[in-house]
Amino acid sequence: MSAAVPRLPPAHPDQVTSNRRVAETVNNILGFKHDDSRIQTAAEVAAGVTPVNYAYAPGDVRRYGAKGDDATDDTLALQSWLNVGLQGTPLQGHPFTCKIKASISGMAAASVLVHGNGMTIHWAAQTSADAEVFRINTTTAVDVTVRNLKVQGGRTTSGIGNGSAPFASGIAIYGTTAQNAGTVIIEACQAQQTFYVGIEAHFAENVRILRCVNVFHNAYAGIMVTDAVHTTIDGNQVDDSGNTMITDGYGITSATSYSTSTSGWNDTVVICNNLVTSSKRKGIDCHSGLSVKIFGNKVVGFGNSGIYAICEDAFKEVRDVQIFGNTVVGKTAFVTSASGAAVDIGAFGNNLAQQPSFVVRDNKVIDLVATYGVSLTNSTTASVGDVQSVDIHSNQFESCTFDILVFTNNNTPGRYRSINVSYNSAVLCTLNTEWMALQKYDNCNVFGNTLAACTVTSNLIAFDDTSKVGSIGDNLVDGVLTNLYRKQSFTAAVVDGGTITHGMTITPLSVIACGSVAANIVSVTAIGSGTFTVSIKTGAGAPGTTQTIYWQAQCL
Repeated sequence: MSAAVPRLPPAHPDQVTSNRRVAETVNNILGFKHDDSRIQTAAEVAAGVTPVNYAYAPGDVRRYGAKGDDATDDTLALQSWLNVGLQGTPLQGHPFTCKIKASISGMAAASVLVHGNGMTIHWAAQTSADAEVFRINTTTAVDVTVRNLKVQGGRTTSGIGNGSAPFASGIAIYGTTAQNAGTVIIEACQAQQTFYVGIEAHFAENVRILRCVNVFHNAYAGIMVTDAVHTTIDGNQVDDSGNTMITDGYGITSATSYSTSTSGWNDTVVICNNLVTSSKRKGIDCHSGLSVKIFGNKVVGFGNSGIYAICEDAFKEVRDVQIFGNTVVGKTAFVTSASGAAVDIGAFGNNLAQQPSFVVRDNKVIDLVATYGVSLTNSTTASVGDVQSVDIHSNQFESCTFDILVFTNNNTPGRYRSINVSYNSAVLCTLNTEWMALQKYDNCNVFGNTLAACTVTSNLIAFDDTSKVGSIGDNLVDGVLTNLYRKQSFTAAVVDGGTITHGMTITPLSVIACGSVAANIVSVTAIGSGTFTVSIKTGAGAPGTTQTIYWQAQCL
């Protein structure tokens, strides 16, 4: 019996596959080397994977038996698919939904390229004790790219995340503590209903998370990048992040590992053009980066802070931070009052190596109820870790309620080297305590700020707990020049009848003082343009003990 003559194959519903089969048959007839898709490829051999359906090209998820009907268990098929990709074969998904019952994960032996093509991986039975839906590990400097893939976990509205290993996340790419993964790109992906983080990447040279949408209802964070030399998080949409209000829940977070800094701090961090809504703790959170730019984002609804960039301890430090052109919006239907600020910056903790600087400019804050508009914190360690310079200017606040618009909190003995607060405006806002509270600085300038149609308990701009003078001028309340400010400090070794230098630019309206010796009576007897004089007496009227005088002066 003669051998069968090759015939042109019938039309295939997949035009690409149909063309491939025609080319294979023609090549076979002509004696040319035919398409290799009917044989097990070298990558499949290395991965220990035998294709199920040779009608599909190597790397096509259907080649490995995926049904994609969200009913058949596709765990084995997807694991085989990924295993082939880990050997360097580009992977192609298909726009259907694959049901799985276990994590799809593995170690990359070569650079990995995943084109999801709109495919969904659905782990409906995932719990907080399970691993990630889709995870790629690497210990070599290979690149990992994942595009247009959707993952869905098993978290319902009431599902509480575990917060510790194993991490029941969505899409996860991991290097090791040496930042040895190459470039990691996660683009146009979706991640929903997981018990930890929707999309995360760790220990890489370069991480880019771009244009990911529907990153929704994840228990700890929407997007998280840690221990990356260069990080870009751009154009993503994140919603409903966190377990319980205030205690956790980050829309987007960039950090270093909480337990080790062996890989060093993140170098450049860019978080831009993202929409982050309903974060139970912080909208955008940056714990690490020597050069940080946060711009063009819109943050709506949060339990603590809208945008947060602070040195917290030796492992989580920022240095040069620019926050500009963002919009922060309150969402009282989500949280009645945020416990932090629209923008929260600074440093706290011990053993800080960085001495950070901050620029907060051209941001707009709308309809927010929070403790502060802009909050600044300083270090507990003198000289080391001090905030060097802070420039807060040209920000707009509209229809907001704060205790204090601009607030500096200080942990003794840290100092702010330079603070500039200028050309900020508040319209239709309520300030429950005072306008500004600024303290412990070497140089402070407050110019050109305005309040318009605001309900204000006090127009006071407080310069407190400092030994050096601040400058103030041209601040307006409803068009009226109002430079009401206060300075409080202390002076040691003052004698009865002694003079104290207050260092204010004009003669204070009033000065109050008290001493460190309980049995003595301290009073202010004269106020001048540069000094004031105190009387220190005993109860019998005799000169009192030389002592430290704590004082507060107020000017207009």
